[in-house]
Amino acid sequence: MDKLAGKTEDAAAQAKTLVVTGATRGLGRLIAEGAALRGAKVVLACRDPARGAEARDAIALAAARAAADAGVEVQPPELLVLDLASLDSVRRAAGEARDRFPRIDVLVNNAGTFSRSYSESKDGFELSMATNFLGPFLFTRLLLPSMAPAGRIVNLSSDAYSWGRASLDKPAHGGAWSGFMNYAASKRAILQFTLALAAREARRGPEGLRVNALHPGVVRTEIMRIRTWYGFLVDLILAPFFQPPDEGVGMILDLALSESFADANGGYYRKGRRETPRRSVIEAGHLEALWEESSRLVGLEP
Repeated sequence: MDKLAGKTEDAAAQAKTLVVTGATRGLGRLIAEGAALRGAKVVLACRDPARGAEARDAIALAAARAAADAGVEVQPPELLVLDLASLDSVRRAAGEARDRFPRIDVLVNNAGTFSRSYSESKDGFELSMATNFLGPFLFTRLLLPSMAPAGRIVNLSSDAYSWGRASLDKPAHGGAWSGFMNYAASKRAILQFTLALAAREARRGPEGLRVNALHPGVVRTEIMRIRTWYGFLVDLILAPFFQPPDEGVGMILDLALSESFADANGGYYRKGRRETPRRSVIEAGHLEALWEESSRLVGLEP
């Protein structure tokens, strides 16, 4: 918390409402803490109400204690129950969010999962694709009417996108299930959604939303933990390549709140720099096909 408080505070964050999904731990919790310290009103969108309440209270206490040193006016966080693996939950949460927060300035789609055995969501989709993409796609689309002019959406993708294949409602990679390949497919989809939405918003002019994605780095979080007899060996081998979660949050907060990125749109960021995704990902035809198929699967008009 002190490390985050020491970063340059952005006056533009004052009185802004920021919704972050998956905010009970790891990156999501640090995003919420950092945004609260910058003065934003933070809404923690979490699947587990008990964990969400614990995170809300802990962030409120820590932010209040740090307020004097950070020189910001701290606003108490609020909680929104959201299960991205359930389209019904997404619709309910989005409706509640629109009622409670008529103006949302920033949406950070952070929540994600990595499935190590094949499982399906309540709606029959592969779980990684449901949680990492289809749920956020629907949640974002439903919140668009409440987004402030020139508001911001930050989607967490991953460099794994380059291994992903465009397969939304079936196991990826030719029908043979693979946890990594399905994770990669979901991160490809969220990146393509970012680019497609950014293009639509650019056509609206200055009031259009700023929509960006980023690879936060290879961050040690719970979704990366392998709970098998050989998991400790994998952790030992990969340990030098992981960075702690607090090192992955700075760029997320900048894209979400910093005036330096007020006009950034349609970007993919890694290691603090904007990069061009692979051509197969950014082709307009692929983006439109994903938009239409995703809309069909979640029951929206394209």
